[in-house]
Amino acid sequence: MFCSKQVKIDYDMNNYLPDEATSSIALDVMDKEYGTSIPNARVMVSDLSLS
Repeated sequence: MFCSKQVKIDYDMNNYLPDEATSSIALDVMDKEYGTSIPNARVMVSDLSLS
């Protein structure tokens, strides 16, 4: 209870991937190419079929 404020929560799921994983390598390449963090977006479109 006393140490709970000192525990940091890491919300970046990429930190849990191994460095040699293809996802980690791709994220490193994208970071080098674009120079900024990779934004995430959730978009909802109505009246659109999956195909």
